[in-house]
Amino acid sequence: MRIFTPRYEMPFAGHPNVGTAFALARAGTSYGRAVGSDRVLFEEKAGLVPISLLKEGAVVTGARLASPQLLTLGPEIPAG
Repeated sequence: MRIFTPRYEMPFAGHPNVGTAFALARAGTSYGRAVGSDRVLFEEKAGLVPISLLKEGAVVTGARLASPQLLTLGPEIPAG
């Protein structure tokens, strides 16, 4: 999956992942393949993102993800 702002591609963002997994699971297919399991795996710039689909019976009600890597801070940018 690829996530863009108006200026650049983001390596990872939680909300777009959850929303996309939820939409694909509710649709039931992705690129002609059935989305029938309880997990989805997205490949992104930051790495592989495993997403668990939350269900009540057979109805998908949400999604939960694990970050592909721990949060790290980059170089400090001076204000100005």
